[in-house]
Amino acid sequence: MHMAWRRSRRGREIAAALVVLACAGTVFGATAQPRALAGGGSGPDAGATGTGWVPHVHVAGGVDSTYNPAIATAPNGDLYAVWVSVNAGLSDLVSAKSSDGGMSWGTFGLVAGSTESEIWPALAVDPFSGRAFVAYYASASQEIRVALSDDGTTWTPSFVRACIGGPYAACSRPNIAVEYANGGDNRVYVTMDSQRGFSPDDSDVLVYRSDNHGSTWTLVLDDGGSSAGAHVQPAVAVQRGKDGVDRVLVVYRQGTTLQAATNGRITWSDDRGVSWSGPALWSSAAAQPPAIGAAHDGSSLLVTTGTGNGPDVEWYLDLDPTDPSSFSDGGVWSGFGYATHIAPDGAGSVDPSIGGRYHLLATAQPGLMYRWVAEDFQEIGPMEYVANSSAAFTGADRDFAITTQARGGAWWPAITWADFHEGVDQVWYTTPGARLTFDTSPPGLVLRVDGDERVAPIAATYAAGSAILADAPSPQDGNGGVRYAFMMWSDGGEPAHAVLTGTTDETILATFATAYPLTVYSTPSGRQIVLGGETETTPATFWVPAGTYSLEAPTPQGATVGTRFAFASWSDGDARAHAVTVTGATTLTVTFDVQYKLTVTSPHGTATGDGWYNAGTVAPFAVPGRVNDGGKTWDFAGWSADSTSSAPSAAIRMDGPRAVTATWREPASAPVTTNWVQLMFLVAAFLLLIFAILWWRRKKDEDAAASSPPTGTE
Repeated sequence: MHMAWRRSRRGREIAAALVVLACAGTVFGATAQPRALAGGGSGPDAGATGTGWVPHVHVAGGVDSTYNPAIATAPNGDLYAVWVSVNAGLSDLVSAKSSDGGMSWGTFGLVAGSTESEIWPALAVDPFSGRAFVAYYASASQEIRVALSDDGTTWTPSFVRACIGGPYAACSRPNIAVEYANGGDNRVYVTMDSQRGFSPDDSDVLVYRSDNHGSTWTLVLDDGGSSAGAHVQPAVAVQRGKDGVDRVLVVYRQGTTLQAATNGRITWSDDRGVSWSGPALWSSAAAQPPAIGAAHDGSSLLVTTGTGNGPDVEWYLDLDPTDPSSFSDGGVWSGFGYATHIAPDGAGSVDPSIGGRYHLLATAQPGLMYRWVAEDFQEIGPMEYVANSSAAFTGADRDFAITTQARGGAWWPAITWADFHEGVDQVWYTTPGARLTFDTSPPGLVLRVDGDERVAPIAATYAAGSAILADAPSPQDGNGGVRYAFMMWSDGGEPAHAVLTGTTDETILATFATAYPLTVYSTPSGRQIVLGGETETTPATFWVPAGTYSLEAPTPQGATVGTRFAFASWSDGDARAHAVTVTGATTLTVTFDVQYKLTVTSPHGTATGDGWYNAGTVAPFAVPGRVNDGGKTWDFAGWSADSTSSAPSAAIRMDGPRAVTATWREPASAPVTTNWVQLMFLVAAFLLLIFAILWWRRKKDEDAAASSPPTGTE
């Protein structure tokens, strides 16, 4: 009989969550649980078409037996895995790292290897410092140790406790957890069960804490030390509560004997292990090793255990982790499995506000199953096979593990397990993902996917949330003198863009247009032409799909001073600007006339002939012979510069830029000559005139004298 959930200040909230879940059926019913999976049985392997999981990725094993894997997430998103590897009859611990969502594993390191066997690895990573911790059991020394690594490759052992000494004769099943919200002050906790004497029916749950990042360890809890009976199979979690308190939570099975240890109990500390509360009962039917999940944002707790009645998992929830003494019975997942592991969203992150889902993994024996539960318990995902009946596990609950990883803005489960379906124990990995196929139309062209350039199709499986860079190089040369130009991706992306992987297999198609060469020559070469608004210099080749395009030869076009090129004709006989139809390789030639400038200048009058003339032609030029300018008369005197003609109208051959200038002069006055005959005549006339005047005066005087009586005579 399960413990009834306590009515308290959170009773209504929990009851509401249970009502929502109950609406799906007694155990989430037919709507939440695929009908084919009810009651157990085999199903499709992860990675089969349509499952939404990547095919099993081989992590380790093949010759040597490998088992008991553990997995954790580093602050940078890398995944760390640790497992037991049997070598020459001894069990060593080996690690590996993945930086691509678990799709490949490398950088192997020896966590612990000596002349004794090391088993039961449990892995955790400090999300602030990135230091990895592996708790394990050294069999010959009978010690619990923790190996430390700051790079996931090189490991240093740290002693936690000797399992023999005082009242104790053995210890087993270490688990480990690291705080995430205290920066450089994150504490590390290791739990284990320790047997008193030689009776498995008398054992305690111990908790050790490290305040210096794993260098030394202090016992902070001995739960069961004051009472007889079995206290076994502890699991530990840490949580930054909504109230800002860091809690350490330990769940385990308890009973008067190991066989009767069916009481599920929890003990917790609100002061980082200084003092402890509980233990409180959360189940009286805990028949399998319990698992605990603590929401990263402090909103809830989830505890699971196998019922012992076939592959059924019972789960318990707490929506007020400030008081872990009371869990509510969530019900039974029939057919889900036996022992479970839980991973909340937020692994590897220091952000205490991350919330979302719990991710659960359970042994179906045979097989391995997964499902998710919202951290507010309002939603639950379907049960999905991760490994089908071909998987046979070697160590029950210690042979599989789960963490979460942020990819593409969401949190995804990352799962590892060991089985011997290939005849020897090997470690495998899977995560949600899809097979992406990048192809081209027409087929057989080249694509570049994540830097790998190959002929399409290119197909691979990627972890969900991975951003895959797809690039369609353009243009690409084809056979028969054609070329292919990128047109579009089926997802609407740019020629080079990131494709976010989901959980559905998908083909992303790059469509190319078949382009033909339209080649334009010109005479002379080096002239500009315009095709469809695109200007190029000849000779020019345009790769265009079949169709009709506007083609134009701009005119005139300059070259050097005094020289230009003027459109003359197209080889197809069409106009300077016309439409050309391309159905295959096309060649056209445009002819330009070379023209030179004749510059005619004159300081007087109006000159003619200034302008552009085709090369080799004879250009006429002229000025008037005489002009009136500014009140003066000017007579043409001749030409200077590139012409020495003296005629007002002349011509010049245009074999380059030419310039002529008219020169002018004023008209000259008539010359002065001496006419001696006329001069003598004029002198004679003048002298005759003088003689006449003098004669006349004398005559007058004589006549006057003759007419007057003489003086003194009577």
